[in-house]
Amino acid sequence: MLKSSLNRRLLGTLVLLGAALLLASWYVAAQTSQLTAELDMRITATETTMRTLALAAEGTATGAQRVVVDCIPSDRERFDALLGRLETLTDSELTELQVLFDACGDFPALEKAVLVSQLERELAALREYVALRSVVDGLSVIAYPLETWAELVLRERDRSELFTRLVGIQRELLAGRIGGASAADAETQALLEEAQLVREGIVTVSQRAGELRAMLDAK
Repeated sequence: MLKSSLNRRLLGTLVLLGAALLLASWYVAAQTSQLTAELDMRITATETTMRTLALAAEGTATGAQRVVVDCIPSDRERFDALLGRLETLTDSELTELQVLFDACGDFPALEKAVLVSQLERELAALREYVALRSVVDGLSVIAYPLETWAELVLRERDRSELFTRLVGIQRELLAGRIGGASAADAETQALLEEAQLVREGIVTVSQRAGELRAMLDAK
């Protein structure tokens, strides 16, 4: 009789233990599923933000998406027109261009620098989310285009630095003209040659950035 009672108690304990394990397993699975869904949502949102920033870096963003405000359109148009014929400007036009430079000159470089900084922060967040996703369900990080994103951010960094240098060259050329330098001066020629190389570099980097964006859009 005692043995039968012990057997019943043991069986009851095993049943309860099994039920507890089943509930624990169900709870862990539910929590894992919820965490996976949350991470997937964050990964998607981060990539969407990065695509928006990449478009802005390309110059195809709308005014509402831009992170740095340019000078007013009329000043931008006048600035670009004067800068395009820097070598032949009159003294009064040089003075006008110098004033406009403070409002318009730094915009392309500043905008690129801000966008790259944001892209780098988003890439760091994306890496963390993907790493957590891999830990949670064992999904390989190869399933996510992290390295493509990393190269795109690097190319945007290159382009930002090139734009910054181009603006610097433009400032130096303007200062030279105001100081009486002519297009034939050796220093002016050296700056013009460097500016051409920088522009070619921007074209090359922009082409690669476009290729990388196309690869990411295809995924």
